[in-house]
Amino acid sequence: MLAKFACIGMVIAAIGCGSAAAAVAVADGSPTGSFAIGFGGFGPACTIDSPTGPFCDDRRFSFQVFATATPSGAAIGGFERRNSATGGTFIGRVTCLRTDGAAAAIGGVVTRVPGPGGAGVGTPFDIFLREGASPSGDGISPFQVFPPDDPGWAYLPPTFPADCPAPVSLLGYFPLTFGGAVVYEG
Repeated sequence: MLAKFACIGMVIAAIGCGSAAAAVAVADGSPTGSFAIGFGGFGPACTIDSPTGPFCDDRRFSFQVFATATPSGAAIGGFERRNSATGGTFIGRVTCLRTDGAAAAIGGVVTRVPGPGGAGVGTPFDIFLREGASPSGDGISPFQVFPPDDPGWAYLPPTFPADCPAPVSLLGYFPLTFGGAVVYEG
């Protein structure tokens, strides 16, 4: 656990969320609110621990995410997912975080897309992150975007992306091939 906390500063710097670091730590360095942080790679793989069955993807991705709750109850942070073969990168601004033990739901708004077609800038997204669950260890859910007519809205709070759903991915979790995740419920 301490080794994962040591990586937090590096990932915050990589994502560019220096102001978010101040929101989760006090003078003695102990966390003051909930946060989720993760970085690494996954795929090609099928998800595990899905109540609806595995979701498979034959592509390889790298990602980094930092989300923290602010004293007002809002969330700030950033998310990036990069397709290792094409270099196509989605970037998003975090607007909600909900934690439960070692699991986190992270939502926000897409701020950069890899090209035309598909989800556009301003489209809400969510991901789910979990730390150390058996049998696979740390994991990340498939990246989901929600254009206005997407049927997935039925599973989200009416106030999404200001408020996140429960931190349980219906699509399961991809095991990480490298990297890690830390979820802290403050």
